[in-house]
Amino acid sequence: MRVPREVWWIAGLTLVVIALATALHAKPQGTEKQGMPNRTTYSAAPYGLKALYLTLTELGYETKRLRTPLTKAGLPEHGILWVVDPMPLTEGEWEDVRRWVEAGNALILAGGLALPNLEGALEAMQGWFEEAPLTYARATQPSYLVAGVRVVALRSEVRIKPFDAGPGAKATRDDEKEIEFGGWSGRSEALDRALSQAAPVMADKKGAVVAQARPGKGRVVLLASSWMLSNEAIAEADNLLLALNAAGAPDAGAVYFDEYHHGYRDALSWTLLPLAVKLALAQTVLGLLLVVYARSRRLGPVVPLDRGGRQRSEFLGTMTTVLRKGHATRLAVSTAYEAARQRLGAQTGLSQEVDDSVLAEAASRGNPGAVERLATALAAARGALAAEGKLAEARAAALIRQLDDAMAEARRI
Repeated sequence: MRVPREVWWIAGLTLVVIALATALHAKPQGTEKQGMPNRTTYSAAPYGLKALYLTLTELGYETKRLRTPLTKAGLPEHGILWVVDPMPLTEGEWEDVRRWVEAGNALILAGGLALPNLEGALEAMQGWFEEAPLTYARATQPSYLVAGVRVVALRSEVRIKPFDAGPGAKATRDDEKEIEFGGWSGRSEALDRALSQAAPVMADKKGAVVAQARPGKGRVVLLASSWMLSNEAIAEADNLLLALNAAGAPDAGAVYFDEYHHGYRDALSWTLLPLAVKLALAQTVLGLLLVVYARSRRLGPVVPLDRGGRQRSEFLGTMTTVLRKGHATRLAVSTAYEAARQRLGAQTGLSQEVDDSVLAEAASRGNPGAVERLATALAAARGALAAEGKLAEARAAALIRQLDDAMAEARRI
């Protein structure tokens, strides 16, 4: 069985897509640690937050993902918002988040990229390329955040150093890469003033790593390290318990994770698909286009549907071809004879059971010459078919031409 050409094309395309997917998925050792991870709840990679998201869901929390800007229109009416190492927020977003928190909601900021300080974000980004050493922090003062927590594990060079900022004060940095909350230019000054009073509740030898603030009716939790919330670290020490304390009780409100600043927008149907699925869909589309292209190609010139009336030469030429190539003399004469009778029956309205003479007389409309010629041709063909022995090609050709001439004369009457 011959395989169609398009099948070979599709098979080749499949091999190319498989090779491409294999090459893209083949990562050298340590690749995840060399780049800046995307702390998203959609990721099950070691740096992702899917384990935390699923754990909160299983424990009865109403977990949701925000895929809109953190503005007044995009923020929920009430709940707990997690912002974990996102891309930078705008000044307008920070201001709307501040008003939202002061209205009685909770905000959890984790990692240097989540803090409202561009300089701190840049230092946090430098830490991704050289992994910070593992360190442990303990409680420094009583708080709901450290209830039941003995020690937490983290990897971060960033530390929290709250201070009282006067009017126009600017934040400074020291060699320990501490985050200081004060009047930073280009950000929400009102949020800076609210966070300047944040109280450290956990620290290691280098400084505070967990702090809390109470702006207005709401609360803010500051985590210097986002690594402690990741899939690979959430089970370390008491990291999960600290996260649960920060979220509060399950009935305190829905828990929202900011995904908009991780690159996930409202249109997620394509964004969330794994690379292998995307390649498979692309291959399917290309394969369908290839099949359509292959099936739409013509194998010859276009043959017009309306070819007009049949010519006598076509009939005679067909019968001659049958006689020469097939040596089927009786079949050719029988075909011509039966075709003549069917045409005469259709012309006169008579049944096919009547004799040849009756058909000839009805078709010739009383013309003796035409009646006799048509009846003779029909009788000669019928007699040749009834006779035994081989029917010569010359005799068959003569009978067919005699029938055709008689039928032509009858049509002219």
